[in-house]
Amino acid sequence: MASDGPKAQEGCMIDAKQLQTFDIVRKMSPSIVKSLAEQGETMTVESGGTVLKQEDPAQRLYGLISGEAELRFLFRDRILKLDVQYEESVVRRWETVDTSIVLETFEPGSIFGWSSMVGGKTYTASVICTAESTLWAINGEVLRSLLDSEPTMGYVFMDYLANLIAQRLAWRTDKLVESWAEAFGSPRVE
Repeated sequence: MASDGPKAQEGCMIDAKQLQTFDIVRKMSPSIVKSLAEQGETMTVESGGTVLKQEDPAQRLYGLISGEAELRFLFRDRILKLDVQYEESVVRRWETVDTSIVLETFEPGSIFGWSSMVGGKTYTASVICTAESTLWAINGEVLRSLLDSEPTMGYVFMDYLANLIAQRLAWRTDKLVESWAEAFGSPRVE
């Protein structure tokens, strides 16, 4: 049975050594790593469980310790449905069609939930586990406060995050252009 969301393991903070599986954490000072371990918590999510949902308040940053998850964007399209019943009678109604698009697959060592760190009020996509997964989570405000206490580490963290976001946006732009060319038969946008 799929889980509705992450289940915190009672009183289970992550081991600082386990945090070292995340590239960004390897660049942090020992005092920040210790605080991350103390302030964060581990969670287990069953296959099919939702970690975070598009448009929910962005409160936590997550790291995938084990398992696999997908970043999914829910696209809502309104379609006008016409039902011609008689020559002079047309019934019109709008129907909303939801389509879930997989943007990325996360493997252990991945972080997600950036909106909690970059000022977003809500998550811009959902994350669904495709296998039973163990995650590490920390409240975004708590993490920002920790990084404010050591500005050099805050810079290192945000620089890493900015580079990661830029890489993922470049990849998505490439996919968008590729899709455009397939859909319209032309690689040129005018």
